[in-house]
Amino acid sequence: MLGTMSLEQATIMAQERGTDVIVLNPDLSTPLVRLWEWSKFKYEAEKDAKQKASKSTVVETKEVQLRPKTDSNDLATKMKSAIKFLEK
Repeated sequence: MLGTMSLEQATIMAQERGTDVIVLNPDLSTPLVRLWEWSKFKYEAEKDAKQKASKSTVVETKEVQLRPKTDSNDLATKMKSAIKFLEK
């Protein structure tokens, strides 16, 4: 942790180290920045996004459509498929 400094000082320090100035939270009274390589920052952000996406579950909805003129054999088939959907 380097402390509070101006943006110009942070930019000069980043150039000396061969890194980039990345703004993490611009909404604070003194914006929170980090001296880091952009490619590493981008990789970490994509990695976190993939991890969050893999943890989220997608709810799959299935439906069975019935019409007044549906034949009894077709109704039996649709009933079997509906039971399979409900058992899962």
